[in-house]
Amino acid sequence: MDIMMPVLNGIEAFHEIRKFNKKIPVIAVTAYASQNERNEILQHGFTDYISKPINNKLLMDAIKNALAAD
Repeated sequence: MDIMMPVLNGIEAFHEIRKFNKKIPVIAVTAYASQNERNEILQHGFTDYISKPINNKLLMDAIKNALAAD
């Protein structure tokens, strides 16, 4: 089985999304949990940030906050 690597990383994909939709909420989900990583992601303009493993309550809160901000 061939496994293909993604063409874009999450930050690159985010910037591509922003080229055609400036308002859609985008929540970053990443395995990196450092405060520096969080700050970097939020500086790019992501709506929110969640680290893995996913906590369902935190995910739902992030979605609710993103939709409320819109």
